[in-house]
Amino acid sequence: MMNGCVFCDVAKNRIKTWTFYEDKLIKAFFDIHPANLGHSLIIPRKHYSSIVEVPDSVLLNMFSLAKKLILTYREVLSIKDFNILLSEGREAGQEIPHVHVHIIPRFAGDGVVFNWKEKNELTTQFPRLQKEIQEKLKSLILK
Repeated sequence: MMNGCVFCDVAKNRIKTWTFYEDKLIKAFFDIHPANLGHSLIIPRKHYSSIVEVPDSVLLNMFSLAKKLILTYREVLSIKDFNILLSEGREAGQEIPHVHVHIIPRFAGDGVVFNWKEKNELTTQFPRLQKEIQEKLKSLILK
């Protein structure tokens, strides 16, 4: 639990939210600044600033719920498209330093935009980066 963390307060029910799911590990509720109808957040109940700190069991629960939520929204909202967003760190746009996953239902012409300028020149670095990542991942997976 981190002092001054709004999501820690949400996890402890100190802040009222439109919660629709909670268990001992995670909580899911509507974003109070929604991009679209049904825009939801899934948070771990315990404070983690970075995804690398979150135990795999908690991540599994978070993304399993995300999948079930999407299936539910497909029926309830009669839509099929979604964004699943997790920002890691300030430079990536993470405003609240508590891991959270956004589930954003998408509608035709909704005006929600995720844009970036393509940097195709970076593809020249793929061969070197591919090898480095494969080697590092192998050592992490074998742990």
